Amino acid sequence: LDKALHSAGISYGFIIFGTNLTNPLNELLLALQPVFPLDYILITVMTMYFVMTSMAGIRNMGIWFFWIRLYKIRPKRTRPQALLFLCMILLLIVLHTSYMIYSLAPQYVMYGSQKYLVQSEAPSTDPVPRNVTFSTTKICDADAPEGKFRTASSHSTWAVHSHHKRCTQV
Repeated sequence: LDKALHSAGISYGFIIFGTNLTNPLNELLLALQPVFPLDYILITVMTMYFVMTSMAGIRNMGIWFFWIRLYKIRPKRTRPQALLFLCMILLLIVLHTSYMIYSLAPQYVMYGSQKYLVQSEAPSTDPVPRNVTFSTTKICDADAPEGKFRTASSHSTWAVHSHHKRCTQV
């Protein structure tokens, strides 16, 4: 919805330069991340929900190819080829869920709940110049200055945390 309302348009691929609407799933995953297994549990529950609802739909409708019914799913009477198709469909659903997490929770996947340190000079009314600075923390995002984060790479699709961009202090 945010892309449709606030993006640069179809000619630019609906790129969005800032979020105007909050993403509740993204916010929930960011809130759960500091307590280690809770974010993984939520992702597992989401994946299991998609798998279970898909299995229920396939069980009720059967396996179709466009308008042609290929197989019916029935207790104790399902053909082995139908079970093979069902397993393939469920594997594709799990693959799609692991791919779609990047679109569903972009802040969580790219940066996590990491923060970086910003130092700035304190305003002074004294006539004597002083070198007084104060530090504030900001959440990592695309507006972070160059060198404040680095991208960590991983070979595992399921290791969502390893894809976070790591914020470092410069």
